[in-house]
Parts: sequence; C-alpha cells; structure tokens
Amino acid sequence: MLEEGTKPEYLYVDSVAACSLMIRREVIEKIGFMPEENFLYWDDTEWCYLCNQAGYKVASVGNSKALHAMGAKKEAVNTFPTYYAWRNWITFFLKFTPDEDLEQMADTFLSSVFQENYEGLYNGEKNRAKTVMLALDDAIHGVMGKAGENRIFELDFNLEGYRDLFHRSEKFYIEENGHAPLANRIRNVAEALGVRVIWLDAQEKDAVTISLCESIFEVEDMTLEKVYIDISDCIFATEDDMLNVINYNYSKRSFLFMMKPVFLENAKKLRKKWNL
Repeated sequence: MLEEGTKPEYLYVDSVAACSLMIRREVIEKIGFMPEENFLYWDDTEWCYLCNQAGYKVASVGNSKALHAMGAKKEAVNTFPTYYAWRNWITFFLKFTPDEDLEQMADTFLSSVFQENYEGLYNGEKNRAKTVMLALDDAIHGVMGKAGENRIFELDFNLEGYRDLFHRSEKFYIEENGHAPLANRIRNVAEALGVRVIWLDAQEKDAVTISLCESIFEVEDMTLEKVYIDISDCIFATEDDMLNVINYNYSKRSFLFMMKPVFLENAKKLRKKWNL
C-alpha cells in the first residue's frame, strides 16, 4: 500500500505519450513504426495499443518528467488541433472496435459530433463545429495525412450572450456547483467587456442568479428564475433559449437517425479495405 501523496514506481497502462517514450527495437520490428498518416495525435495511442496486442506491456514510470509545449498555443487561435484530434480519434476506433460494438461506437461518436454542432450553432461559434464535421467526413472516408484545404478555421469567439446577460443587472450571484474555474472565467469576461458588475457573496432580491452546470441541455428547470451557464459557455437565460434546450434531445435523435447508416456503411467499407 502506497502512502498518501507518493507516486508508484510504475503502472501498466493502455498508452503513454510519445514525447516521453522509450521502446525496444524488437517491438518496432514486430509492430512497425507509429502511423505517420496521422500527421499528429493518436499515433502514440495506436502504437501502444499494438504493443499490448502483440503481448508487450506499456508502463508509465511514476518519477518520469517531460517538457512538451510545442503547439500548445494553437488551440486558442484556430481549429488546427481540433481537426487532427477528432479525425484520428474516430479513425482509431474505426480500426479497433469489435464488430459487435460498431453500432454503440457509432452512437457515441455521432452523439459527440451532434453536441459540438448544436453548441456551435447555439453560441454563434460555428468554425469549430465545421471542423469537427469535416474531420468526421474525412475519417469515415479514410482520408489521412496533412489536413486538406478548408479544414482549419480561425476560432470565432462570440461574447454577445454574455454581453446581453450583463446588461440585465449590475448585481450577480454565482452558484458554482463545483465549477470554480468557470465562475472565474465568467468574471473575467465581464471585466474584458468593460461592464460594471457587482459580484455578491449571497443571493439578493434584485440580483441575477447564475447557476453553473455541465450542460444547459440537461437542465430541467424551465422557470427562467435563474440563468444557467455550462462549461461550453452556453447560456440559458431567455424563452428563445428555452426552446433550444427543449428541442435538443429530439434534434439529437434526428441527427443520429440520419447519420448512423452513413457512418456504419463507410465504417464497414474501410474495415474491409483494412482487412479487419
């Protein structure tokens, strides 16, 4: 039993990051090199998966350290990492999901893709959603390598929802509900917009209550007595917002109904091409 706060010497794991990876030559000779067609992302995950499949073990050493800051700023600029993360993520599971789990895998991915699109449309931040759809399309058609044209877009931040919210009152009370980083971000947005806001430590009659949550589309409270904000910066504050929240699940079912046959048909074609 390890003492609290101590690190294990090592743990056997599914995968480790390639930026701090040591591997024996005999393993490479058996499973090959990392998949260069990924360009970046998920190549190390696939390699480690193949290591485990070949009977080797992947270990994470507790005291190991790695400095790896390359590309870290790009996520705040454009959808470059979004494209590769999604395309290669989907491709990995297209390759290695057992036949009997294909339908469940399709439901999982398409539900996530739908959420990205619905939130992007809701927030008026559409470029990330476009990239995710194009990554999905490339994945199910076996398009790999460096991203083609019209796949990477500038991030389109939209603060109009926050601007409208902060014009409702000068006094706000935040129910954090375990989302302290989101609460800090909301306060920073108010400061960036240059609006006068009084943050209260307790609720008052003439103050707007902001309740933080994982997803506004899971909120059941339709009274509009509180404003709900989720970790994706979706804001539920008006009757129009309420209609979008109410329609979320039906829209999701419609999306899955339309997209699932396309996803599965292309998945089976690819798996046949890959001799899986």
